[in-house]
Amino acid sequence: MLIIQQVFDNLSFLVPQMRFQDLFDLGLVWLVVYRVLVLIKRTGTIQMLSGLGILAISYILSIWFEFLPSTGSLKNSSSNLFVIVVILFQAEIRRA
Repeated sequence: MLIIQQVFDNLSFLVPQMRFQDLFDLGLVWLVVYRVLVLIKRTGTIQMLSGLGILAISYILSIWFEFLPSTGSLKNSSSNLFVIVVILFQAEIRRA
């Protein structure tokens, strides 16, 4: 019950300070995230996204543990990330 009271207290503090632009922005972000999630679910691109996530995590870990060869190769491949994403999601981009 205490958590619900804290949520209502926070909302009563935030709501008077919100502008129309903030509400519009939240709605727009919600719409984009919703459409991306629907597209991912419908096309089965979750495997490709998980692969990209594994590459991102391995890049972060290679920086953290100072694995210089791995960091260099992952850094070079991440510079072409936009092209890689466009090629992987070509069908989904065309469908959208």
